[in-house]
Parts: sequence; structure tokens; C-alpha cells
Amino acid sequence: MDDPASVLQGELVSAFEALYTGLRQADARFEQHGAYVFVSCPRLPLPSFNGVWSGDDDTAAAVALERELARVRATGVPPGVVARDDGAPRLLGEARKLGLTETMAVPGMIVTPAGFRPAGADGVEIEASRDEAALAEASEVMAAGFEAPAEWFRLLNGSDQSTVYVLRAGGRAVSAALSFPGKHGVGIFNVATPKEHRGRGYGAAVTSRAVADGLAVGAGFAFLQSSAIGESVYRRLGFEQVSSYTIASEPSG
Repeated sequence: MDDPASVLQGELVSAFEALYTGLRQADARFEQHGAYVFVSCPRLPLPSFNGVWSGDDDTAAAVALERELARVRATGVPPGVVARDDGAPRLLGEARKLGLTETMAVPGMIVTPAGFRPAGADGVEIEASRDEAALAEASEVMAAGFEAPAEWFRLLNGSDQSTVYVLRAGGRAVSAALSFPGKHGVGIFNVATPKEHRGRGYGAAVTSRAVADGLAVGAGFAFLQSSAIGESVYRRLGFEQVSSYTIASEPSG
């Protein structure tokens, strides 16, 4: 794969463009401005969903950043910057000057068919679906796993192009994930297992199923951005880190 970091960046932008197109009724905006992307979705009041993304050439983004952050703040939502670490030093410096001093590192990861190591869990069943009942059930599991409002996940999971995966143990939903197509790969998002059900391989199993389904219908690879808690799980499945992103936001305190 030529320049996996750039491939991942392109896939993420493609997937989120499709996602935001489906969120237009939620006042979502996705604007490509040359080297950077402006995003806004006030009903998803998270810095990574409201602000500026940049991959390689960050000069234009840095110049426009103050104006773009003002657009987000005008919606009543705290803004953010998502930047690839090796491609946006000027942008991240400008973000700090404008008050976005809290940062979080997010690994960008890819797994190819050759590197994929499937995983399962005993005594579980996994449903892949797009129907309303599965969307609602997955959203509740994700809300519990991320300790965030279920409404956020109902919005994210509701795209016509997405598939939700619900893992059940003993008939109870205990883990969930979302898959979304990019240009050449399949994106895995919102993998969640509530605290009381962790440590039993459920997150690996539901992620594995989503990856396997995507590869089976022709995706060249699977991609994701990992949380700290999920990184070791994804590495066991064969995902490799190809880049690192920084999410910059206003101090939470």
C-alpha cells in the first residue's frame, strides 16, 4: 500500500463526507476547502465533529482557523481541530494560540486481508443490521460504553450506508460497532462495550465480524481511529498504526 498514512486520511475524509451528507437534516455541514475540511454538526457537540480537519498541507487551514472556529462557536458548540501529527505543525500551533490547548492523541490504524487475524467469543451471537430496532439497540450499548447520550449515536448510526453490529451474550446486547464504507476500505467506528461486560473478548469479536464482512464484499482493507482502551484489541486483530492524529480542544475545566 502506497503511503498508508495518506490512504487512511483519504478514507476518513471520504467516510465522514458521506456521513455528514446523511446528517443534513441535523444542520450538519461538510466543506472541503483545498487542503482542509470544515465540519459542523451542533447536535453532535464534540470537538472532533465541529471544526477543522487537516492532513498534509496545513497552511491554508492555519490561515483560516480563527474564522472557522468562530463559525463553530456561533452555533453554541465548542470547536476542535483534528490534525495528522506529521503534517500539521503550523495548524496545531495556531490552535493553541486560539485557546485549543487540551489535546488527545488518536492512533490511525489499518488492517489488510493478509494481516487480519479474526477473533470470536464463546456463547455469543452477532447481528448485522440496518433496521430501526438494531440501530436503537446499538445506540444504547454505545451510549453506555462511551458514557455519552444515546441520541448522538442514533445520529451517527442512522446513515443509509452504515451497518450496525450488535453482539449478544445470553440474549442481552453487550457490545456493538458500526461499519461505514470509504473509497477503497471499510471504516470501523463506535466500537463499545459497557464496563461491566469488558474483558471477555466481546469488543474484539464484534470488531472482527465487522472487518470480515467488509473484506468479504470487496474492501481492500479496514481502517479506524483507536481509543486508548481499544488499541490493544485492534492490534490483536492485526491492525497496525500508520499515523497519529491530535484532537485539540478547549480545556474541559
